[in-house]
Parts: sequence; C-alpha cells; structure tokens
Amino acid sequence: MNGIRFYKELDFKDTEVGRIPKDWEVRRLGEVAEIKNGKSDVKDAVPGGLYPFFDRSTVVKKSNRYLFDTEAVIIPGEGYKFIPKYYNGKFDLHQRAYALFNFDISTYAPYVFYALQWDKIQNILIRRAVGFTALSLRKPIIQNFPIPLPPLPEQKAIAKVLSDFDKLIEVIDRKIKALERIKKGMMDIYFTRGVFEHKEFIYSKELGHEIPKDWEVKKLTDLADLERGKEVGSKNYNRKGEGIRFIRVVDLSGARDDVVYTTSKDVKICKKDDILITLDGSVGIVRMGFEGAYSSGIRKVVIKDKEKVLKDFLFFALQGDLVQYVIKSYSRGTTIQHAGESVKHIPIPLPPLPEQKAIADRLKSIDDLIENRKRMRESLERMKKWFMGKLLMGEIRVKEV
Repeated sequence: MNGIRFYKELDFKDTEVGRIPKDWEVRRLGEVAEIKNGKSDVKDAVPGGLYPFFDRSTVVKKSNRYLFDTEAVIIPGEGYKFIPKYYNGKFDLHQRAYALFNFDISTYAPYVFYALQWDKIQNILIRRAVGFTALSLRKPIIQNFPIPLPPLPEQKAIAKVLSDFDKLIEVIDRKIKALERIKKGMMDIYFTRGVFEHKEFIYSKELGHEIPKDWEVKKLTDLADLERGKEVGSKNYNRKGEGIRFIRVVDLSGARDDVVYTTSKDVKICKKDDILITLDGSVGIVRMGFEGAYSSGIRKVVIKDKEKVLKDFLFFALQGDLVQYVIKSYSRGTTIQHAGESVKHIPIPLPPLPEQKAIADRLKSIDDLIENRKRMRESLERMKKWFMGKLLMGEIRVKEV
C-alpha cells in the first residue's frame, strides 16, 4: 500500500445507504453505468472455450463466443448472494446475469466492483430481490440501486487498497495450489512404492499397478462401515447459527460457500476428526474440524478394526486418484450423479501399520502447511473486510500521495 495516506473523517451526513462524508454523493447504478443482461444459457458453455462465460456461479465457465468487449462489473441475477465479478475484455454472459459497463467519467469501475462486494450493500441487494425459494434481481432493481460515491481520485485509492489485499490473497492461493500439487505427487509415490525400502513388488489387479509384496489390498467395506446421514430438508436450514452445523453434499464438494445450521433433533451426528465422504454429485472427502450433523448424501467412515487400518491413513487413501475414478465410474443419474454402489468396489492399498503411520504422518505434514496458508488467507480476508467497511462509509478516508 505504498503511496497511500489514510486519515479520519469528522464531517458526515445521513443518507439512504447510511452515514457518509459530506462531500460524497449517493448515485444510482443506472445513472453511472449502462446495464444489460446476457443472452446465453448454460448449454452454451464450452470446456476450454476461448472466452470467459459469466453466470450466477462463482466458477467462471468458458464459451466460444462473446457478447461484450469492454470493462464491466458483472452481477448474477439469481442466487442466495449476488457477488460481483470484474472483467476487462471479451466475455459471454448468461441471460440471468447483468453487465454494468460504459461507466461515466465520475465513476471508477473497480470501485463499483468492491462496493458491490461489501456486506452492507449485499444485504440491501438481498432485501430488494424478489422471490422466495430462489432470490432474483430484476433490471429495474439494479438500475435504481444506490451506492456511496466518493470523488473519483478517492474511488481509485479505495480500489487500490482493496486490490492490494486481493493480490496478497492470490499469492497465498498460488502457494496453496503448489502445496496441493506436491501432496498429489507424494501420494502417487507413497501409495505405489511406499515410504520404507522394499525389495520385492507384485502386480495388483485391483489397483492396476505394482505394490510392495508385503502389502494387502482390501475393499473399503472390509475396513470400514459407511453410516449414512439424515436429510432435514432446506425448510429446516438457518444461517443464524441456531442449532447444530449441518453438512450438505455441496459443502464437501466445495460447490457452495454458505454455512447452514439446523435445530432438527432427527439427525445423524459427526464429531471432530470423523471422516465424511459424499458419493453424490462431485466426490468430496473431509476430516471434520467440528461437531455437526450430516445429510443423507454423505457417509461417515467408521473403522471396523483399528488394528488393521489407521484412520489417518484411510483418510489419505480415500483421496487417491483410483478411489475417485472408481466412485465416478459407478455414478448414475441425470441431474445429480449418485455413486452409492461404488462403496462395494473401492480398493484400498494396505501396508503394515508402521508404514501406514509413516505415510499418514508425511502427508499430514503437507496438510498442516496447507492449513497454515489457509489460515493466513482467512486473516487477510478479515482485514480486507474491515478496511472495506471503514473505507466505503468514509470513516477512514484515503488518498494517493
């Protein structure tokens, strides 16, 4: 944040978006930018396409056509949140998403992007959205939506401060991805060659490769029971922290970032350090860091014989490529894939207990590094959020020097 100076504001006025500095304005999005929705549908997405394709998902898809070639802030028109994206160039856009572009000379597009991320603005968007089961933003809602607008140089300075946080977060994300690649490489070796010195190897038909001669291969169901969870239904979800944390399939597969709880008593409980695996949708495996309840699309892995297999080892074995492949190969369904049958066929390479422990300890050391980086990322996200609130209400003023 070199070249930035902060100072405290003392002179405010009350507005519909709250208390802001007297020299700021409140403007409607439709006054400061042109707003258009897209024309494309999900079926227009092309893996490996030439251009970004923005829809309501947090994952940016690809397309072989573009509808816009401009600097734009993109807002999803449907969802439970309306998190914006920023892009400058050629892109495709879903018919239920909106592009804000052609900003007037008093408005800096990256500032609008950050303003629309702010929790306070997001909460107002959610309140103004229509619908019950799925919230929807109509074009007039966006056109008439108010945002606080500082003088242009200050908009640029605010965007720079928040962009600096994003750059630091991106660096940590790259380090996490690098550690994950290292972990995968280690797993490829450890689950085929082991970590101890082995002189003899035999071919395992179940695994499709050689393993040390003193290893066994067991089916997952020989080693553990898989206890199915119970569904409480979305009507029993709450996001206020009331009751017990409820784990859904989307939480294990990383498809959503919201957190839900339930006060239902008819639940299946998982405790800290339990292993959960989902066989519905995208495969997901987690080691619980807290007590919760889990849905019917998830199984809790319960070791049958602790003298045969270590929980830590089994957790990492279940992350192997072959396990993922077997689960996916037994997936059936149209809108949602179900792979419950796969549990009878999942092969697990099984070294003697001392080598299981050595493998698990080495992989855990990488996981610990990854978790450390994730905690650093969360700390930066909290700092960014704090600065965002102070800067966008003008409590802390900022300018480039």
